Amino acid sequence: GSLLLLQSLVCQFFLLIRMYIISWNVAGLSPLTNRIHSSYNPPVSSDKKSASKVPPSVALQNFMTRHGADVFCLQEHKIPRKQLSSRSEPRGCSTVEGYESFWSCCVDKNKRGLNGVVTYARKGLVVSADSSPLGSKDLDEQGRCVMTDHGNFVLFNVYVPASGGQPLAYKMKFLQALRRAMAKQRTQNK
Repeated sequence: GSLLLLQSLVCQFFLLIRMYIISWNVAGLSPLTNRIHSSYNPPVSSDKKSASKVPPSVALQNFMTRHGADVFCLQEHKIPRKQLSSRSEPRGCSTVEGYESFWSCCVDKNKRGLNGVVTYARKGLVVSADSSPLGSKDLDEQGRCVMTDHGNFVLFNVYVPASGGQPLAYKMKFLQALRRAMAKQRTQNK
């Protein structure tokens, strides 16, 4: 009797802490949202009034629901910050029902519209987020890292510079800054 109860409690505990995380380098979120829209968008109603109430991000929401992940980490979204929450935002990708989104966009004047990472997490899973966790203005302006704090752990969504496009020294500087940011979180038992 008590052994069965203990097994049941252990199973319930592990079900509570299980989290499904997907990481994907999308090489451009705008073309991806268009492809998802064509595959996961609900049928269009002939009633124009009800069709206009469907948020543009419903296909992205359907995609995320279908894959059942609690957290989606996307790299290389290539969306400028000024485009988010504007009319030119691709398919309403910053506002997906049931999810919160945490963005790091490239604001470097020479590389705007490149790089960028976004983490989508089911509502209520994130305690805080930081789009500049590396502690270095020139590195954080590249939009290559966003950190989300989930209470018991933190998640770094990272798009590491390729050594082909940047000098190897720059890549190593980035990785060293990331290592320091991770070590800082470990001192806080994350």
